[in-house]
Amino acid sequence: MLRLPLLTVLFVVIVASAATGAELDDDAELHRIDELLAAGQAEAALARARSLLTSPDLEPRNQWRARQRLATALVATGRPAEAVPLLEAVVAEVKGEPSPRLNLARALVAVGQAGRAVAEYQRALELDPGRAEWRLEYAGTLVNMRAYHAAGQQIAEARRLCGDCPPALRAEANLRLAAGDAAGAVAPLRALRSHGAGVDVRGLLVAALWNTGDVEGVAAELDSVPGTDLSPDEMLVLVQLERARGRAVRVLQWLAEPTRDRPAAWEPPARFWALASEACLAANEAAAALAAIDLALERRPDVAVYHHNRAAVLIALGRQDEARKALDEARRLDPDLGGQH
Repeated sequence: MLRLPLLTVLFVVIVASAATGAELDDDAELHRIDELLAAGQAEAALARARSLLTSPDLEPRNQWRARQRLATALVATGRPAEAVPLLEAVVAEVKGEPSPRLNLARALVAVGQAGRAVAEYQRALELDPGRAEWRLEYAGTLVNMRAYHAAGQQIAEARRLCGDCPPALRAEANLRLAAGDAAGAVAPLRALRSHGAGVDVRGLLVAALWNTGDVEGVAAELDSVPGTDLSPDEMLVLVQLERARGRAVRVLQWLAEPTRDRPAAWEPPARFWALASEACLAANEAAAALAAIDLALERRPDVAVYHHNRAAVLIALGRQDEARKALDEARRLDPDLGGQH
């Protein structure tokens, strides 16, 4: 009989024990599936969940947990219709567990059954009412359904639970903006800014302030921001802000040096220069207004209102003959617009 050296025998026993332990440790396997899902590796999670469910060593207490992971992976891989019956079976089996209800709600939303999802979200929250993040997710579904009042109730409770945490403030702002309540969005957006939120929140705050007519509030947000740090949408707000304040300081700088103090790789569209022209004219800078409207027309010579605006600038400059020609072109492109003058 062939005898193995002692060290080799010990090595084989240790490896065999480790392998047996790995097969039996389905709790660790469930955790690994969760990690894969969190990392966006849904296909790998799906494969591991299927493998776990076929294992004879899967403990009975973890059967429903493994099926829930399989369903979650199916949703993440774009197959929510396959996940719904799996989760319905899990919910029927473990009625007192909140997470299957939550996952069923997500799958129902994904298959376009938001109305059914509402009941599952509500039941999940009845079973575990302290989950602020679940309430915010539920609120997002309600906002998409335009059930703004109900969404507001969920967000208010989430804000209480998490102490006005940034995700809850963002949800409040999104709700207000979706409902067309720009004024109501200002406070949560300002609170987010105080938490150090980035450029996207500043842009939303600027838009909300602009829509409420708070010119000075917009100015306070944008005056100190270099043009290179502004978004294209903020640039359009900023040029309108110049007009609202009866000044054209930045516009004159852009006309003198078009690539200075603006977002990198951003080419101002025709509308930007048309607005810049209006700002210059309002600030009694008629020559600059003409330069700006000409830049707009270089980009969009087919827009009648730009020719109309050019005529107004030329009149301010005392160049009546050229103004008539600009009005004729506006009339040619849009008889109704040109006919007003």
